[in-house]
Amino acid sequence: MILYTRANLDPSSSALRSSIEVGQKPLYLVKDPNVWIAMNWIVQPDEGLIWHNGQTFGFNSILAISTKKQKAIVAMTDTTVQKISADGKVDFDMTLQEVAFKCLK
Repeated sequence: MILYTRANLDPSSSALRSSIEVGQKPLYLVKDPNVWIAMNWIVQPDEGLIWHNGQTFGFNSILAISTKKQKAIVAMTDTTVQKISADGKVDFDMTLQEVAFKCLK
């Protein structure tokens, strides 16, 4: 993951430069202010953030890159926390993602 992160942090240093750049290109606006879906990433150009996360029952991860600060964070856990609302809806806890974004500020 560290090699993959380094390549995405500085695409010009990778033999996969053109593929990485295409994968980071914003394609669809999904939320204001300025949150986009790219081919493999969630991109926030105004913030200089490129990230992707994943959660299932028992697994949680995030890879977040700050292009403005030239920093990245990879975090993975073997647990997830579920929140169950009064109507029985299950939501995943986003604490790992929040901590990752704070580390990049």
